[in-house]
Amino acid sequence: YFCMHKNELHSVKDQLEEAMFVKEEKIIQIEELQSLLDVREHSLQRLKEELQERELANQYQEDILCDLQTKLKSAKAQIDQAQDAASKKQGDATELTKLKEENIDSLKQQ
Repeated sequence: YFCMHKNELHSVKDQLEEAMFVKEEKIIQIEELQSLLDVREHSLQRLKEELQERELANQYQEDILCDLQTKLKSAKAQIDQAQDAASKKQGDATELTKLKEENIDSLKQQ
């Protein structure tokens, strides 16, 4: 009876040692997975920061584009005004030339 009991104790001891070994292996696996998770979380944080920087850069570029569009509209309006003024001056010059020619013709007839 004692020998069987001793054999059973050895068996239980072997099973316990095997369970402890498996437990240690699982702990190592969990630590490796935690390390991978930490690395991935760090990468994700870096990607989020890069995304925020790009969004800020895009907003800045949109603001610049909007400002340039406003300046372009203003410049176009100034060009239109200058063209209108030039056309009026051209019309005035044509009218003056016509009057001058009429005066010359009138003087020639006298």
